[in-house]
Amino acid sequence: MKILVIEKVINEVDSVIPVIEQEFQQYQLLSTDDCSNGIAMMYSQNPELILINNAVDDADIKSFFNGIKKHRIKRDTMILNIIPSETSLNSLEESLSNGADTFLRKPYVNDELLTQIRILIKKRY
Repeated sequence: MKILVIEKVINEVDSVIPVIEQEFQQYQLLSTDDCSNGIAMMYSQNPELILINNAVDDADIKSFFNGIKKHRIKRDTMILNIIPSETSLNSLEESLSNGADTFLRKPYVNDELLTQIRILIKKRY
């Protein structure tokens, strides 16, 4: 199984990559800090799970979800959108209606992130 993480790391504490690497060592972890690269990697690498850490800017996130809609990404690709606590309900609804399967609001504890990932993996298989 491949997991693609799209995040712009402001500091290492905010990165989800070390947490995922430690817990899901059996999976191949791919990463990029750009949503455009993320769309390209979806086609070339075919990840089963995509995590978007909303440390990337809103325009980048919107282009990502527009890319999903435009290119009709396979529905078996699960998407977890990690969002800032101040995200509006409209933005959250837009994210979910445009392709995200679920979300996790910051701040969160690592166990919440890992649980969300496990749930998505179970849904996938």
